[in-house]
Amino acid sequence: MELVPIDHGLCLPEILDDPYFEWLHWPQSAVPFSESEVEFIAALDPLQDADILRTELPSLRESAIRILVLCTTFLKQAVAAGLCLADIGDMMTREFSTLEEGPSVLEILCQQAEESMNRSATLASSDEDDAVDEDSSRDVAKEIQFEMECDDDDDDDDFAENCIGEVLDIPLLLQRKACEHRLHSLREDDTEEDYDDGDSDDDDREETKIGGITKSVSFSAAGFNYESAGSGCKSISFKDFTEEEWAVFLKKFEQLLPEAFEVRKSTGLRQRLGTSCKF
Repeated sequence: MELVPIDHGLCLPEILDDPYFEWLHWPQSAVPFSESEVEFIAALDPLQDADILRTELPSLRESAIRILVLCTTFLKQAVAAGLCLADIGDMMTREFSTLEEGPSVLEILCQQAEESMNRSATLASSDEDDAVDEDSSRDVAKEIQFEMECDDDDDDDDFAENCIGEVLDIPLLLQRKACEHRLHSLREDDTEEDYDDGDSDDDDREETKIGGITKSVSFSAAGFNYESAGSGCKSISFKDFTEEEWAVFLKKFEQLLPEAFEVRKSTGLRQRLGTSCKF
């Protein structure tokens, strides 16, 4: 018996949507894969197929090729884990209830993989920021040490001036005028510093207000996008991923698959045991 593929016009979806499998509830879909089928699926190379498609069909969009790579990877690991075709199709189909439509297991895994990828990127950027802060703190420490040394030099100069004044025995009237002049100049400096500090405090308050508003608006927008994506079950697309992000996403996605397949095997077994007792 030879299998001939049906030509559907090379239709590859560009988004991960809710597919329709007419064979999902057929009895044949619950039959385990044969050894030859398992070997054939295990020999599939989605990355090589993607390269061939890019070469032979340059008009095919990258988002469609990435959907092919994702689904082929999902199929290979599902068959290797011992799942049948009905289990695989059910994990790719969205859950329907009386109130709303829930995401499929495949969509949930994609969301978790993307969140894990974003967390890794955030941790990497925070490590870089910590390294920059460490360098800047060293520079600040050097500046403080330099200022302290300069202050010590100024103290030495003041001490020398006092000694000279005592040795020369300057009249008290001249010393009093000199002290009054110094006090007057110090008051003027303090007044100018207080005026500058007031302006800077006002600026800091304005910056704090602006920063607080920006943060609250961005946080609410992020929450709105998350809620709308969860409730509306929007289709998932990978067209905005860079090559590096796509590689990291695939790695995170593959790491989540074994646990998901084990959960599916246990729930599928309970369902089959429950339905087999019905008359």
